[in-house]
Amino acid sequence: MKVLGLLGIFFSLSLLGAHGYSVTDHLKYPKGFKHYDFVNENALFGGELLVGELGDFNHINPYVSNSMRSGRVHPYHQGSLTARSYDEPMTDYCYCAESLTVSTDRKSVTFIIRTGVIWDKGYGALTAHDVVFSFDVWRKHGSVFTRSLYSAVKSVEALDSMKVRFDFYDPAPTLPHVVGGMPLLCEKFYKEKGIEALHTEPLLALGPYRITQYKLGQYICYEYRENFWGRDLPVHKGLLNYQKIIVRYYHDAEVMRLALLKGDVDSVIERNPVYIARKKLYGGADDVICYSWTLQRPPIIHLMVINTCKAYLKDRRVRKAFFLLFRYDILHRYNFQSVYTPISSIFQNTLAQAPATPSAKERALLAPFADTLPKEVWEPFEHKNHLTREGYDRRVKKAVALLEEAGWVLDNKQRCLRNKHTQQVFPALHIYCSGEKEKIIAA
Repeated sequence: MKVLGLLGIFFSLSLLGAHGYSVTDHLKYPKGFKHYDFVNENALFGGELLVGELGDFNHINPYVSNSMRSGRVHPYHQGSLTARSYDEPMTDYCYCAESLTVSTDRKSVTFIIRTGVIWDKGYGALTAHDVVFSFDVWRKHGSVFTRSLYSAVKSVEALDSMKVRFDFYDPAPTLPHVVGGMPLLCEKFYKEKGIEALHTEPLLALGPYRITQYKLGQYICYEYRENFWGRDLPVHKGLLNYQKIIVRYYHDAEVMRLALLKGDVDSVIERNPVYIARKKLYGGADDVICYSWTLQRPPIIHLMVINTCKAYLKDRRVRKAFFLLFRYDILHRYNFQSVYTPISSIFQNTLAQAPATPSAKERALLAPFADTLPKEVWEPFEHKNHLTREGYDRRVKKAVALLEEAGWVLDNKQRCLRNKHTQQVFPALHIYCSGEKEKIIAA
């Protein structure tokens, strides 16, 4: 099902869109649009915003660091050929590029650079040669993730000073989206400073802000660039309206909340469902304004990955039994305060998300493999059965039956699972997780 969802993308793409690109074959905003629907085009400009960020960063340019702690650096200072639309799935509109064209065989995309896209600190205008340079640097010096992101690109060529073409090894619907969002580097700047500057200095600003100060793991200060070239572009109109943005990093969520109440920061993203459900824990509705929204983009998901190299976990029936025994009802009601909506796919909110049941076309494609596919492929998946006590009681019975079918029976005396053929006790499960996930595992 999931694989078919992915394959389905390839047959419904927008071949080209001079002002944007979407893998959904639909652009919400027409050519010449003034701004996104979700912004206030008349928003006042100025002032200072203090943002609280939970986490850490140990590299000012996460694209060249393989550390898991290198992220969380906001890209306010960066420029790219296209900019992501926040109210459409996998859709981009031209930013540093004036237009783009995807070839009919989908094996290349050509961008025409917008006139007047100016680098910070007097380094002149963006050119196609900067784009080629950026790609070469990321593929050679980028992190493992960055290099893998662009591994499907065969070559990049500057057709002239304002036109650049990306050629792909194979046609893929997401590649124009990937290369359009590539952070751009100034060739002249890094030839002067040396490529080592990627590790010692923030990226030279092409976007609306420049980084003026930072301290690893503690704060980053962004200041708006005077005469920023793209202020009136539709992808920027009404967005990022502060003269200065300071991001302060906190290792502890409770400390960050106290900083909000004290006034040390103006805004935080609250991810704890208890605080989302009980706003009074923040000091009352009059003290803190809370906003919530439904994601239309792929959400962050929590996964438990089972090591099937272990002999006792290779049997699918055993793994499914554990899935059935997991207390989703307790987790949903008490840990998550019934705030979150369960997902139905690891590809949630994307074109690869499988429907509840296979369509007629999918059933036809799956028919030759009917004998080898699990029966669950053909059945609808009901979340509500996992979120109630009654549903859990039924799942326990199914789990016990699956374990017995796999050769494991309950030993009530020793309070353990025992293999009915070898009398082996089922080994203890060793679960590794971060501290904040311990309550979830304990459920």
